Amino acid sequence: MIGRLDGNFLQWLRGFYYVVRLGGVTKAAVQMGLKQSTVSHQLKNLEKALNVTLFLRRHKELEITSAGEALYDKAIALFEHVQTVMDSIGRKEGELKGMVRLATTHAIAMFFLTKTLQEFYARHPEVRFAINGGGFGQIIEAVTEGSADFGIVSLGEFADHMVYRPLFGSRLVLISPKGNPFGLPDRPSLEDIARVPFISFPPRGTVDTTIKALLQSRHLEMQAVITTNTFSLLLKYVRAGLGVTMLDMFTVHDDECLYDIYEIADALPDRQYVMIWRKNKRFSDQVEAFMDHIYTSPAPKGCTSLSRF
Repeated sequence: MIGRLDGNFLQWLRGFYYVVRLGGVTKAAVQMGLKQSTVSHQLKNLEKALNVTLFLRRHKELEITSAGEALYDKAIALFEHVQTVMDSIGRKEGELKGMVRLATTHAIAMFFLTKTLQEFYARHPEVRFAINGGGFGQIIEAVTEGSADFGIVSLGEFADHMVYRPLFGSRLVLISPKGNPFGLPDRPSLEDIARVPFISFPPRGTVDTTIKALLQSRHLEMQAVITTNTFSLLLKYVRAGLGVTMLDMFTVHDDECLYDIYEIADALPDRQYVMIWRKNKRFSDQVEAFMDHIYTSPAPKGCTSLSRF
């Protein structure tokens, strides 16, 4: 039996969700197109209805309580379930429609998802996609807060609330401007990498973290001259002769003639790409179908398929 529920409860909960996700009432109000006072009123009404304190008010800042953190997780699950219900109403038997939201790296979006999307969309033209590219930290954040249904990222340290499923294995190679302007040997060592200008992704990325850790193990330091979060810019800077970089081989597999590509002499750990989602996540039919399609798609060129389980 469903108890009495104020008709505005979901709106109060929505305001609470955006305050937590965006880190403040002002930002939440802008996102929702409401006045700041309206969002503040939603929070007070929600606390009164639930008889809990969701935030501690410290000067002009809000600090979420343990009750607030618990409610935030439940709010994400509730809104996901509501969206699933909305997507399923009025749909013909076997028809898929609605939104699929995926967070992944720019490289995966370009070199793995393009054909996968093309095939899936041809079968299910009523499905819409939101593909957001970013670094490891951004992907994990999007999956955690529910702005992405799932993510595709290289295997790293995940929190206990995450679940992952292997997709394929990859290897890192050193990519240099054509003509070897930095005098690299045929199989560069970590010492060789440490002495040349390096173009990197921002911190929190798995490539950057892996390379820095390897260099530090040899008491070496990366000579980062440019940092960019844009995959295409990174390669453009390499072609311009500004430095070297390290990427998965599949990202330059079709453009090997544009660069000098080197296997690293030192043993580098293999990289595994995985699908990742929040534990107890409720998937819509279209998201579940797209995940299955990705899982059965061939690995990118130069990659190895992992055990399917």
